[in-house]
Amino acid sequence: NTRLVFIPANPSQGAEEARTNGAGQFNIRLQSGRYGVYAENSSGRPTFLQNIDLQGTSVSLALNR
Repeated sequence: NTRLVFIPANPSQGAEEARTNGAGQFNIRLQSGRYGVYAENSSGRPTFLQNIDLQGTSVSLALNR
């Protein structure tokens, strides 16, 4: 049950979070823009993974750690 948090570069947008489903995948809807992606570490604290730029109506992405 991993949690990802997406922090937008645009301060007028709020942060969004997603948790894994039964298949271990994330499903989230985000507006186009730049986001910092954070995952919980073993202590439950957010750890920065990477920045992503989303454009378009449907985007699939793979995150690297």
